[in-house]
Amino acid sequence: MTQQLEVEAVEVSNPAPSSALIPLFIGIMILSCSAIFTRLSEQELSPLATIFNRFWIASVVLSFGSGIRSWKQQKNPDAPSKEPFSWVEWGLLFVLAIAISARAGSWAWSLTQTSVANSNLLHNMTPIFATLGGWLFLGHSFGKRYLLGLLLAISGVIAIGVQDLNLTSDSFYGDVAALMSSVFYAVNFLIIEKLRSKMSTTAIMTWSCVFVSAILLPGILFTGDSIVPVSSSVWIAILCLGILSQVIGQGILAFVLNRMKSGHVSLFLLLEPIITALLAWVIFGESLSPSNWFAFVIVLMGLYLSNSSEEIEHA
Repeated sequence: MTQQLEVEAVEVSNPAPSSALIPLFIGIMILSCSAIFTRLSEQELSPLATIFNRFWIASVVLSFGSGIRSWKQQKNPDAPSKEPFSWVEWGLLFVLAIAISARAGSWAWSLTQTSVANSNLLHNMTPIFATLGGWLFLGHSFGKRYLLGLLLAISGVIAIGVQDLNLTSDSFYGDVAALMSSVFYAVNFLIIEKLRSKMSTTAIMTWSCVFVSAILLPGILFTGDSIVPVSSSVWIAILCLGILSQVIGQGILAFVLNRMKSGHVSLFLLLEPIITALLAWVIFGESLSPSNWFAFVIVLMGLYLSNSSEEIEHA
């Protein structure tokens, strides 16, 4: 993995957002399982070790795929020439790695300090910060229809989690960490959206995962945390985190960010608590109250309003 991972020309054709909705839904379905994989891993490993395993596994998979792709391009004499990354792009990749590390670490740690309901609810505040960041730093504009959809969707998510919300002094720091993870997640989306105008999804994902692994490695060495699982179930959990959640799930989101604004993409992540609740209903027989179903409708109405907004596409 050398200079072969260089800037690839990205064709900005601004297709209709509907062309991105199917992969976006698939990515969200995959990412809905991340909390379960993380919890399973933390039965034996620390939050830091869990995140480190997630990203080094993703780095290996992505590097292998990039190597095969580069080899094929070298065999093709008609392949278009590539330009090397600029210093600005390298800098953005490193900042992205810091944001990813902070987001993943704060969320994983919050799951050990507060309830899953608290953590998921606060972690899902990402659309608020992504919308605000897009307006402040990327020049995005959002109409009243989109903002109303955002308000409805956030209200629905709060209604879903409020019944299980546990506000105590013991969980305060875990709650703050979960909220901060939503801020870092928003930064993640904004930087990827900025980079996608110049770089391919594969290049962004590969280098960011490599940088995240390098950032987390000193922490692992300092704490002396074990990074090798004992049981096969935890091995499966970290492999799923690395391959399914990071390579496929996050890769799909990075791909979609060349077609939709970061605020809109993050807003659709509010489907995660709905999917999780429905899976628990089908698989584990957990009951859903009428207020849960009403909250689901509110979230879906909000997503419909935001998706029908004229400002959804890139300018």
